Amino acid sequence: MLAALVMSLRGDLAVALDELARVRDELAGARERIAELEERLAKTSRNSGKPPSSNGLGKPPPKPRSLRKKSGRKPGGRTAMRAGPWPG
Repeated sequence: MLAALVMSLRGDLAVALDELARVRDELAGARERIAELEERLAKTSRNSGKPPSSNGLGKPPPKPRSLRKKSGRKPGGRTAMRAGPWPG
């Protein structure tokens, strides 16, 4: 009776190990596919040979702007009211 139980458990263990090996192979294939898809998703027209129209509707991130603060003064040189002869 005990020998029959051991034989039965060995058979169940062999089936479980075969199933585990199959699932591990399937998982490895899924991980490879995910890595490939993530690589394709990360490509844009800037870092690959794809045309810009393949980027979709999303805009690229804006370019960084200058960190200098505005002085509050108007751009340009001397105004007409202040213009006079050059010193010297």
